Amino acid sequence: NLLDAAIEAAREKAGKPEAEKDASSIQDLLTADEFRRKAKTAIKDRRWEYALALFDQSLEFDPENPIIENEKADLQKQIRNVTILRFSGISILIIIV
Repeated sequence: NLLDAAIEAAREKAGKPEAEKDASSIQDLLTADEFRRKAKTAIKDRRWEYALALFDQSLEFDPENPIIENEKADLQKQIRNVTILRFSGISILIIIV
């Protein structure tokens, strides 16, 4: 898989400055993915504000990831829609995960 290939490439560069950069990049991507997975779980648990904070943390480690950006934007739309429904007096709750 891609992660194994990246780790192997980093090992081959061991002792070189770019190896440390590669290892750091891999760790950042793994950390970003961990925060993203936690955000998805928080959404399922209807902890939306917490999920937004987790998406923000994920983007700190992988700031140009369009998947994370889109998932965060989708959640923000979902929160807005639920808020509108609540203020309209409609008690229907639709969750899109």
